[in-house]
Amino acid sequence: MPPPGRPRFRNLMTGADPHVLTKDRIAVLGMGALRRTPNFVITSIISVGSRIMARRPNRAIRLWQSNVQLVTGTTPTRQDTRAAIASWSRNLMDSIRLDRWSAERVRRTVLISDEHRQHLLDGRDSGRGVVLALPHMGSWDLAAVWGSHTGLAVSAVVEQLGAREFEFFSIARQSVGMRLYSHRDPGALRSLGKDLAQGGIICLMADRTFSPHGIPVVWPSAPSLLTTKMPGGPATLAQRHHVPLHAVWCHYEGRRMVIEVSERLDTPDREQSMAELTQRICDEFDRAISQHPTDWHMFQPFVRRRPAAASSGGAR
Repeated sequence: MPPPGRPRFRNLMTGADPHVLTKDRIAVLGMGALRRTPNFVITSIISVGSRIMARRPNRAIRLWQSNVQLVTGTTPTRQDTRAAIASWSRNLMDSIRLDRWSAERVRRTVLISDEHRQHLLDGRDSGRGVVLALPHMGSWDLAAVWGSHTGLAVSAVVEQLGAREFEFFSIARQSVGMRLYSHRDPGALRSLGKDLAQGGIICLMADRTFSPHGIPVVWPSAPSLLTTKMPGGPATLAQRHHVPLHAVWCHYEGRRMVIEVSERLDTPDREQSMAELTQRICDEFDRAISQHPTDWHMFQPFVRRRPAAASSGGAR
């Protein structure tokens, strides 16, 4: 039996006027072709493509190199760059086809310790839900699909690009039981609150903000004082609904993917500011990125350097 939503994928490929090739439709046509491509061909494309692109990095790859160097103090080698391109490509290819994966394949691919799994189950079993803040590392989509197959009610806010592209990814995720909300949806926070009230697991990408009103944070491992802004959504939801807040990150180990979950970041018996909670998320992300920089898919402008003199008196 074909996975739910498969006919709707075909509708996206054609659309009202199949002769008009918008950027959005071209992206969907390309992803549709990749869904039908055999695994061994995909593996070859990733291997060859990452080699070529590492030798001649484009602007996005140079931005990744700069981001890693600023955050970790280490200059990525060509081998590191190749590994980062391959990691990003693997995430993209898997995301396009995750609705075709069986629950058994997902479980075989994902590694998570009993201790880290328990952090998620505690939130579910309490009936109050849990908020998870994630960086763009490994395959966050695979992590969410794993959660859905494990019996967790997963909700997520995702970046809405083109309308067709957004619907393409939405179909695949909704077919495995996830609830999705666009970052442009003004009612998203309210809907997430309702999901939390039902014991839901809320996954929010949190290492980059779309808004100029993000929370300033300082990256602790950077060789010089480095600030950026992160979204306040995870801290806001956790505080407003009095639910646990954890950071979660993913990285690849061979053919497997590891999910790691931090200890609870909020302190139940002490009120904390949004800035304090967001900085704690940043601290966890900093540690994860320092350990697995090639699995951090930050190919966009990310950080800005602030002179130490301008921040004297405690940037934290």
